[in-house]
Amino acid sequence: MRICARYEHFIGHYVLHCHILDHEDQGMMQNVCIELSDGGGGANCARLLRPTDGPQPASMQH
Repeated sequence: MRICARYEHFIGHYVLHCHILDHEDQGMMQNVCIELSDGGGGANCARLLRPTDGPQPASMQH
């Protein structure tokens, strides 16, 4: 999944999530850290993981 958003004034830790509880339970809730493009502003932040870097839900059915 690709998510595009502008965070230039909002750096730091956030929770990216879906408000549909079934989706959240299947992995659509993620801690993210927004850093400036030069690497500044995100002291002690872990990098945002690509979807293939973390555990994957078994299935996503609607």
